[in-house]
Amino acid sequence: GMDDVVLPEATKNLIRDTVTNIADLRRLDQQLKFEAGIEIGSNDASSSTSSVARSAYSFRRGVVLLFHGESGTGKTMMANAVALHVGKRVLCIKLPAVQNDLDAESFRFIFR
Repeated sequence: GMDDVVLPEATKNLIRDTVTNIADLRRLDQQLKFEAGIEIGSNDASSSTSSVARSAYSFRRGVVLLFHGESGTGKTMMANAVALHVGKRVLCIKLPAVQNDLDAESFRFIFR
């Protein structure tokens, strides 16, 4: 898991907090039924969702964490640990290897 990855503790905590916050937002979304237009802190079910709440929930299709650093610093290991933690798969793309072979539409498809 994430505890097995050798990184500075502050970095691991930031990643762990980010993943936890996203899971909490999704649970809150289900509990408050944002699809029905209920605004945070509102008792009025007919009120519309604020633009801030809508933008906060625009990540529904997935989570993107971009790791960078020198080879061997734990990027792939942490990505796999996060995926295991949230029960998802990892999509690894080595852009230098594919950037000449893909057009803009292909990149849009990959990152849809």
